[in-house]
Amino acid sequence: MGSIVRLGVPEYFGIPVEGVTMGVRDYRDDFDTKVESLSAGHILKVERRQNFEEPDQPSWQRYAVGDWPGALREIDAMRPGIEAHYAALAERDIETRRVRIVERPLSSYLLWELHVLKLRDELGCRVNVLDAERLGQLEVSDQYPGNHVMLPEMVLVGHVVYGVQCSPSGMVQGATRYDSPELYEAARDLITELYFMGEPVQEYFTREVASLPPLEDS
Repeated sequence: MGSIVRLGVPEYFGIPVEGVTMGVRDYRDDFDTKVESLSAGHILKVERRQNFEEPDQPSWQRYAVGDWPGALREIDAMRPGIEAHYAALAERDIETRRVRIVERPLSSYLLWELHVLKLRDELGCRVNVLDAERLGQLEVSDQYPGNHVMLPEMVLVGHVVYGVQCSPSGMVQGATRYDSPELYEAARDLITELYFMGEPVQEYFTREVASLPPLEDS
């Protein structure tokens, strides 16, 4: 297939709506405020990129310099905070569902992230993994014949859609917030479909990741 095309969320769904674009700090503040305002419902997320940079995560820092044992120790150190986070959401009847799209062979980043996602799933976040090959026509567009139209990075909170924007290396740079009910319904239905197409991260991890050698030895 030809070039990779990355569209904004409205362009991907063909729904012409305007949004509010925010830098990463404003995005995170807006996201946190929206989550705090929820009394019930879902937080939905789909991740398509095969690599992100997460320098604010001590475990990612250890992974990035090749310290795999240190990365795993830092993941384990995340347990109390993650457990408290999802317990607080559950008390307010809020469920988090996350879809992780994976390409083969798995990138080193994904090998690291799947350890984190496995922990999140254990502690209350429902995480399913979906092979990118199963996206099929979802990444094909008549407007861009012969090109690969990537599924956008999306987070849904309440009835708000955030289209997450990243640098070429995978550093989150901000997001555009959309309050369109039509766009929300389209994004919600797609992420829900992808979620049920996937398999639980625990099963995927056991089959595809657990038996692999440590990254520093691979």
